[in-house]
Amino acid sequence: PLGGLHIEALRLLARLPEQPSEQVAMLKKAVALASSSKDATAQAWRARLLIDLGRAQFNNGKPGAARLKLNEAITTAIELNDLAARDEAAELVTWLEQHAEVDG
Repeated sequence: PLGGLHIEALRLLARLPEQPSEQVAMLKKAVALASSSKDATAQAWRARLLIDLGRAQFNNGKPGAARLKLNEAITTAIELNDLAARDEAAELVTWLEQHAEVDG
């Protein structure tokens, strides 16, 4: 099973592609792997991965999808008691609401 270090490595690797669409694809896979892992440290990466996915969605021209992922990150962070991730995702949602035209 994939542990926390594996998930963290996948998160870092997802930052390498220049194309946001490639980052989105890699982060979706990392979220799925973290979510399906039985390892608590792997599960703990879910909120951070969702934040990264929200950013990548925004950079891919999908602010509505970004906001959905960021809202999911907030919920996940609360479940994980990751207050820093919750606050980061909430700040990004606020920024999106103030600066971006949100698609459907």
